[in-house]
Amino acid sequence: MLRLTTFGGVMLFRDGSNIPWVQRGWQRAALFALLAASGKRGIDRELLATLLWPDSAEPASRHSLDELLSRARKEVGCKELFAGTSSIAFNTEFVNVDLEEFERAVTSEHLERAVQLYEGPFAEGLRLSAADDIERRLTNTRQRFAELFRAALERLAKRAEERGDHMSAVQHWQRAAREDPLSGRIAKALVNALVSANEHARAIAHLRVFRALVLAETGTEAPTEFADWEHQLRKTSQVGHAIGSVLTEKLPKMHLPRESTAESVRERLLKRSIERSYILGTVIEEGSLVTRYEVKDRETARAAELHVLGIHVNGLPAERQFTETFNRVQKLSHAGVIPILDAGIADGTAYWISAMQPRETLREILRRKRGLAIEEALLLGRAIAAALRYAHSQGVTHGDLRPKRIGIVDGQPILSGFGLVEALLGRTIEEQRSTTHSLGAPMFQSPEQLWDRAGADIASDIYAFGCIAYEMFAGEAPFGSASGVSLVRRKLTGDVVGIRQLRKTVSVEVETMIMQCLSRLPSDRGSEVPLL
Repeated sequence: MLRLTTFGGVMLFRDGSNIPWVQRGWQRAALFALLAASGKRGIDRELLATLLWPDSAEPASRHSLDELLSRARKEVGCKELFAGTSSIAFNTEFVNVDLEEFERAVTSEHLERAVQLYEGPFAEGLRLSAADDIERRLTNTRQRFAELFRAALERLAKRAEERGDHMSAVQHWQRAAREDPLSGRIAKALVNALVSANEHARAIAHLRVFRALVLAETGTEAPTEFADWEHQLRKTSQVGHAIGSVLTEKLPKMHLPRESTAESVRERLLKRSIERSYILGTVIEEGSLVTRYEVKDRETARAAELHVLGIHVNGLPAERQFTETFNRVQKLSHAGVIPILDAGIADGTAYWISAMQPRETLREILRRKRGLAIEEALLLGRAIAAALRYAHSQGVTHGDLRPKRIGIVDGQPILSGFGLVEALLGRTIEEQRSTTHSLGAPMFQSPEQLWDRAGADIASDIYAFGCIAYEMFAGEAPFGSASGVSLVRRKLTGDVVGIRQLRKTVSVEVETMIMQCLSRLPSDRGSEVPLL
């Protein structure tokens, strides 16, 4: 019996062994994905040929389809692989498809089995050529099953809540939040479940991260209710179930007297370690995830910055991870990297101290100019690449590189933010699954970071560098003004417009290097950041 899985990518198995032929070529994978989506009813042969060969004449496309079907039977080793004549479908006596099993599980209310089958978006990572019609069909199927999956998770979470199993409810809501990270309704449900499970630190952490995600994705603040709820949770050591149940339906606007953030930092950090070396100054920036303060070295009177993470890490596997990562970051010594002077965890609150960051960043420069002068872009690009190469050689990755993290001093770039993503999320999916956190700006994240929740690595840094370099030369982001689901879909399936189509004065060599950085597959990006 053959087994076709389409959740998380199109793969065909025989007795547990993968048949790689299906994945070698977009038309092969698209054929199997389209047939899986059509189910027992199948898909019209003429339509299938047109979808797979949109630029060919009808006789040629029909001939190509017949050849592909014949080749598939031979390579898979199953003459009865397909059924039908005018309409083509899988022969269910020989092929088991995960989509059909998923729908049966949902219909029969075997929801645990349904969520177990869903290993990622339908046909994830399928690279299409100029096949817009197929993309629309796959996108519709992908969205439909994603909605069924989220609905199943929500029903499982509510069942767990009804029987008082709050930790199971947390797990289901947490997975739903990963699928729809910008849903305020799901964020409320997850935080309420965490409160009911007495996981107050994690509830506060998710509120912080949710607000940061909303700001990064939409450019606007999340509704004030979320900030009010966070302050209430911070204010009280215990939150009753009655309060949480009310908040599930609608968060009340609790206008609380806000504590002095500086005083809070003094009480929780300075009495333990910071005050021995630094004098706390004023708040520079209070972000959704990190709050920055000006501090002064007691011995040298030199100004520095204290970064306080708005997430408690003492209940997470990130505690040792945070310490080990920042020990490596602290050893970096390069003109293009802002030095880390100290880092640690006090009473579950993580912090680090760095040299002062430049007032101007590449983000402000790119907002003022639509594309930099070629020579300026080359100088900045080479310097950024050199700093990244150095950090990578020292075992440090960034994971959240974007123009905001690149300060400019006398025309030279200096990078900040190294290590934070790795410190909190780890390098692998397994390290991340125990946290509720998600970091980064989708505009600069790699496809694997967006869908596979991959952590920080050299490949993701190369991709982010490619996005930044593209904007410096072309005057716009690689996928234009696309955002949200549209941006993610284009990163997974679309092609980036060549830089020289937008600006002919860019050399072929520079365009080639940048476009390689933006390759969809990590293995296609090369092993190091290119020196433009």
